[in-house]
Amino acid sequence: MGNGNESMLTVQILMMGLILILIALALILLFKKGKEDREIRSERGQEILKTEEQGREALNAKKIYRMARELEDIQEEMIQLKKEQKQLHHRIDSYRKRQEPGKEQPFDQVLNQSLFQQKNEDVLQRYEEGMEPGEIARSLGKSLREVEMVIKLGKQENRGD
Repeated sequence: MGNGNESMLTVQILMMGLILILIALALILLFKKGKEDREIRSERGQEILKTEEQGREALNAKKIYRMARELEDIQEEMIQLKKEQKQLHHRIDSYRKRQEPGKEQPFDQVLNQSLFQQKNEDVLQRYEEGMEPGEIARSLGKSLREVEMVIKLGKQENRGD
């Protein structure tokens, strides 16, 4: 019977050894699974952060685009206001010149000069900025002779004032 007890003991030891091995394997698997879960959560968190960042960038891009459009509108308004200011100054100057004694000009002549300057303001302004007549003609789609004539008449008006 001693042999039977020894073999039973051996079987029990082997069973315990197998159980320990199985427990160790189960713990290793659980450890790996936990580690993989943390990595997956970390990757998902990074993806979420990346998506949020892209969303913020898209919103910022929209804001920048909107601001650029508003700036363009403001610039167009400024250009229009400058033109209106020039016209107003020209009318005021014409009125003052008419009020000066001894230097009266007929109203229709003053009106014609004012209309001439308003109609050809782009040509005269560009010439004053230093552009050549050929450049002015190309940029405004006018003939060179027309531009030269406007410049010549503009100079005469300035000398006559």
